[in-house]
Amino acid sequence: MDADYPAKGVKFARRNTDWTVFDGFAFTTGEIATSSGIAKSTVDAVVDAFTFQDDGNSTFTSLSDYNAANAFPILSGEGDARILLLYVSLMEALYDSPFYWMNADKAYRSKASENRGAFTEDFTADRLKAVFGPEKVFLNVDIWETAAKKTKLGEIDVLAVIGDIAILVQAKSKKLTLDARKGNDLQLQTDFKGAVQDACDQGVDCTKHLLAGGAFIADTEGNEITAATGLTKIHPVCVISDHYPSLTFQAQQFLNVESVQGMERPLVCDIFLIDVLAEFLNTPLRFLSYLELRSAVGDHIALSHEIVALGYHLKRNLWMGEYDYMALDDDLSVDIDIAMAARREGIDGQKTPPGILTDLHGTSVGRLIGEVEARSEPRALAVGLELLKLSGRSAVQLSRMIDGIVLDAKRFGKHRDVTFAMEKDKTGITVHCNFDPDWIAANSLKQHCERRKYSTKARKWFGVSVSPGAGEYRFGLVLDYEWKRNFQMDVKVATLPAPKSIDYLERAMFGEAQLTPGRNEQCFCGSGLKYKKCHLLKG
Repeated sequence: MDADYPAKGVKFARRNTDWTVFDGFAFTTGEIATSSGIAKSTVDAVVDAFTFQDDGNSTFTSLSDYNAANAFPILSGEGDARILLLYVSLMEALYDSPFYWMNADKAYRSKASENRGAFTEDFTADRLKAVFGPEKVFLNVDIWETAAKKTKLGEIDVLAVIGDIAILVQAKSKKLTLDARKGNDLQLQTDFKGAVQDACDQGVDCTKHLLAGGAFIADTEGNEITAATGLTKIHPVCVISDHYPSLTFQAQQFLNVESVQGMERPLVCDIFLIDVLAEFLNTPLRFLSYLELRSAVGDHIALSHEIVALGYHLKRNLWMGEYDYMALDDDLSVDIDIAMAARREGIDGQKTPPGILTDLHGTSVGRLIGEVEARSEPRALAVGLELLKLSGRSAVQLSRMIDGIVLDAKRFGKHRDVTFAMEKDKTGITVHCNFDPDWIAANSLKQHCERRKYSTKARKWFGVSVSPGAGEYRFGLVLDYEWKRNFQMDVKVATLPAPKSIDYLERAMFGEAQLTPGRNEQCFCGSGLKYKKCHLLKG
C-alpha cells in the first residue's frame, strides 16, 4: 500500500490550523449593552473598572504580593473588545474590589465599614430565617442584667432559637491585611484576633449569660425575647465577610476557646458557607445536626475549606465512626458546586447532591425525621438529632426493622420492639411499637432504655415510640448521663440478654442468613444439643 494514501474506506479530516477556542473568551461592551438593555456608557464604565490597567503589574514580584490580575481580571482588546479567561476571577473581583475603592475615600471610609458589618449581619439573619422561620431569628440582641436595662452584659449580632437550642452568631467584617496574606506570622495573628478571636470571645461571654439564665434578653426595640430563656445548648458561630482559603486552618491553629458546659465548639466560617448551609440543610433539624456533628469532629479532620466538610457530610454524614482522624480532599465539594450552579444559574445538573438528603426518601427513618422536623419541643429535637447521626446503611437497616415491628404489632395486637447498641459510640437505640396509652407506653420505653443503657454502660441511649401499622412518631426520649454503679440496677439487668448488632437483628428478623447461636444455646439444626457440642464441633 502506498504510504502517501490511506487505506480504502478510511477518511482523514483536514487539520484546520486556524481553529481556536480563544474567541469563546472574548466579548464586547456593545454586546453586553444590547443583551442587558443598559446604556453602553454605563457598561463601559463598569467593565473598565475591572479591566487590567496599562501600567502593568509592577507590585507583583513574588507569589504572596498583591496581584493586579485579581482586581482587574478583564483584558483589553481592539476597540471595545474585552477578554475574560476565568469567570470566577471576575466574580471574586466584583465582591472584593469595591472594598478598596471605598476605603480609599477617607470621608466615606468609616461609613463603608459600618455598612459592610451591617450587610454581614443582615445577610446571615436572612439565610437563617429561611431555615428557622422569621419568628425564630432575632437581629441585634442585647443581654441586660435585669429588666430595668441599666447594665448591659453583652450583644449578639444574630440569634436563632429552636426549642431549647440556639445558634449564636457574631459577625465581623475585618479583612486580612496584605502583610498577613504574605505570611507575616505576627500580623496574621493580629488580624486573626481582630477578625475571629474577639468575635468568638464575645460569643462565649454571651453564651455564658444565656445558659446561666436570669438575664433580660431584648430585641432591638427593647422587648423581651422569651424564647431565649431555658436554653440548654448553644452553637456559637463566628461569621466573617471575607473569603480566604486559610481561614479553617487558622481557626484550628490559633483559636482559643474556653470550655463551657452546654456550649458546642464554635464554627468559624464566611458568609458564603452560611449561604450554602441554608441552601441544602434547609430545615432546623438538618442545620442543627450539621453544627453538632461539625463540633464533635473538631480538629480531627484536615481540610482546605469548610465547604469540603459540608460536601463530605452531604455524601456520608460527618461522623467519625471508627476513625480518629480524616483528611478530606477538595473534590468532595464537587457535587455542591454542581448543585449550586444548577440552582442559582439554571445550568444542567443534579440540584441535590446524592447522599443523606436522598438516601432516606421513602424509608421509615426518613419519615420519622420528617415528622420530628415538624415539631419544636426539645425532646423531639433531641431524638431527631440522634437519628440523623445514623450512617446511611444503619438508617436503612433500622427502617426495615421498624417496618417489621409495626406490621407485627398491628397484625397480632401485641407489643413489639427492637434494640441495638453502637459500642464504638457508647450509645444505642430502642424502638417500641404498641397500642398502649401514651403515659403507659412512655413509662415502659423509659424503663427499657434505662436498663439497656445501664447494662451496656453506655453514655447515651435514646428511645422512640411509633404507632402500629402506620409507624408514625408518637414520642421519644434521650438518656444522656455518665454511667454509675447501681446495685438495684445490677439485679434488674442480671438476666437481660446482651443487645445485638444491627446486622444480627436484621438477619434474625428477615432470615437473610443463618444465625450463629451462642456456644451454650441450642443448635439451629434441631438436634437438641448445645451449639458447642453439635455444629460448632463439626465445624
